[in-house]
Amino acid sequence: MSPGSSSAPRSPAASSCGTGRNAVSPIDVLLVFLAFYPVVTGAAWMVGGVMFRLTEERPRAVDPPGGLPGVTVLVPAYNEEKVIAGCVAALRLVDYPELEILILNDGSTDATVAAARAAAEGDARITVVDDGVNRGKADRLNEGMRQARHDLVLVTDADTHLHSDAVTHLVRRMLRSPRYAAIAGCPRVTNRGSVIATMQMLETASLIGLIRRTHALAGRVGTVAGVLGLFRRDAVLAVGGYDPKMATEDIELTWRLLQAGHLTGFAPNALVGMQVPETLSGIWAQRTRWARGQGEVLRTHARTVARPKHAVMWPIAPGGVLPTRGGSATPGTAPRGVAETPESLRDEDVPAPCDAPHQTPRPIRL
Repeated sequence: MSPGSSSAPRSPAASSCGTGRNAVSPIDVLLVFLAFYPVVTGAAWMVGGVMFRLTEERPRAVDPPGGLPGVTVLVPAYNEEKVIAGCVAALRLVDYPELEILILNDGSTDATVAAARAAAEGDARITVVDDGVNRGKADRLNEGMRQARHDLVLVTDADTHLHSDAVTHLVRRMLRSPRYAAIAGCPRVTNRGSVIATMQMLETASLIGLIRRTHALAGRVGTVAGVLGLFRRDAVLAVGGYDPKMATEDIELTWRLLQAGHLTGFAPNALVGMQVPETLSGIWAQRTRWARGQGEVLRTHARTVARPKHAVMWPIAPGGVLPTRGGSATPGTAPRGVAETPESLRDEDVPAPCDAPHQTPRPIRL
């Protein structure tokens, strides 16, 4: 250094974290996050799946002395004339002692009501509720919750086929703890005639199954989806029910139940057959709606969830960018195979776990 220079020597710290060549930029942080997040979470999900298998999936066949409690099934339907008969046929095969089934028509403009009534004829457990008004799915479900005769309420979609033992598996999981307010079922993709549908089948059976198992270990399943979920009616009504302003009202309701101090669980053997989009445009529309809905949920609940007392919910928040809902095809479409005889749903075998994509349970093969 020349005698006339007034510059001070730079410290190593200044050269590594300031504005020099070795400075850490936001892009660097983002790249590190993107590199490690899949590895860390993937490992956590695999470990969680194994732990759930070892600790939670062992049989606990201890029913209450008075038997299993009654259950009300809610099936919201809007313009589902092509699929509602298959859904009702599967519901008629459900093996459960005390069941009330409400088909909630939401002002359909097609022959949904006629098809539902024809399929339900002769079964006193099934009631088709129709007031001719279109109120939206959330309002219909809230109305159904209030009408339900039983405290345990099962929600499923009109284009699904419920396994005959699904209700029993859900109820037994719910009865493990009075803190449970909701239990998610296990959807299985039944239309596998395209590469896109097959990819979603693998996604649902493996990735989503592992994520839900991991979250269920802490009683914090982040989404009890409308495709199949069992709820305690009083808990749902106490938090205000489904929010009709939300695009993904099922996610938002689940988060409010968790914030209220309830637990949410997962029953991997409670199977339901569902249809998924088979085209790129269909899956794009579905996932775009999910992403928009998750964004609404995050914006609505970010401040509350960020509080330390809700720290147990932090791990499930990033899951909103993943398709952990398990959803069915676009309402009003004609899924492949629904016209086949419902006798194909009969089976005496124990259903395969949700994370075994190579084992296709015959009860939900259409």
